[in-house]
Amino acid sequence: MNKITETAEQIKAQKKQEGGDSAWRKPKTEKVPLQLALDKMSSPKLLDPPAKLGKGVVVIIGDGTHWRQITVHRPIGQTGLAADDWVATPTSEIQSFLAMAGDPSAQKKAAAVKKAETDYCLSKKFYENDKEKGLLLVLTDGKKMPFQGVADQAKKDWETARDIALEEYLADCRRNERIPKKDWKFGQSVEHYYDSTFKARQEEIKKLLAADDAWKAVKTGLTPQYVTLGGPNGTQRQSRIGFKEPYETSQVVDKLHQHLMNSLGGGYIIPAPPSKALISAWGPEISPEDAAKQIAAKLIFNPPVQQTGGVSTGAAAAGSKADGSTP
Repeated sequence: MNKITETAEQIKAQKKQEGGDSAWRKPKTEKVPLQLALDKMSSPKLLDPPAKLGKGVVVIIGDGTHWRQITVHRPIGQTGLAADDWVATPTSEIQSFLAMAGDPSAQKKAAAVKKAETDYCLSKKFYENDKEKGLLLVLTDGKKMPFQGVADQAKKDWETARDIALEEYLADCRRNERIPKKDWKFGQSVEHYYDSTFKARQEEIKKLLAADDAWKAVKTGLTPQYVTLGGPNGTQRQSRIGFKEPYETSQVVDKLHQHLMNSLGGGYIIPAPPSKALISAWGPEISPEDAAKQIAAKLIFNPPVQQTGGVSTGAAAAGSKADGSTP
């Protein structure tokens, strides 16, 4: 039993003697099915999304037995899109993008870059190899510091500081009769305890490499750009929704509602901007915005003309334009 668990058990036993253990029972959570009504507004509660996904908007279409669900969210992983862009993904495919948010070969690439950097620094005399001490860092005054020796000493200093911090934390928990966190972690890294002279020289070398075109070419060749793909076959990119402004979630809800109602009425919908090549095919005499509208109009279903009391109705009614205006 480690120190955290032992302290927690002691405090729980003390609490139980003072007033029972009812306060320590974890509340039960129950899953409540989503209930929607056709004739009144519903207020479903969304569960907290994964950290990689962040906040988003869910679009649900269904009749009680047949459902379709789309999630409008910020770009996941590495996409080349802006952080405040919005993309739309079938909810069933979200997990495929989350699973591939990070480059699966990132560790291999990092290891390859580290080895190449060491070799390059050796060629530049920033480092030296020693048979007994291993890799050495060459300081500006010619002195040398062993990498392994500095790392070993830093780890010892870190462990000492961590043990002191843990004892202080547990003592504070006992004084305040507070259960210590099982996942308590020391707030500082081992690198924090590296020798200051060693770290300063490393920073100097880092700046020299950042300005070295030859090294940048080597590094670029070892780290090709990764793009997060998902979908059924893991081949789909995330496409930006055609919002020009960086809307918040509440504004996205309203804009999606407007686009949906407008498109169902035969209006203009913007699922994503048409390609430049498609717009330019309409000729220079028409603006890109008008070309996009005409392209979208051809893809949207217009309801048939209905006759009511001798008057034509519908978007395609005689004497009316597609947008509802009169000639």
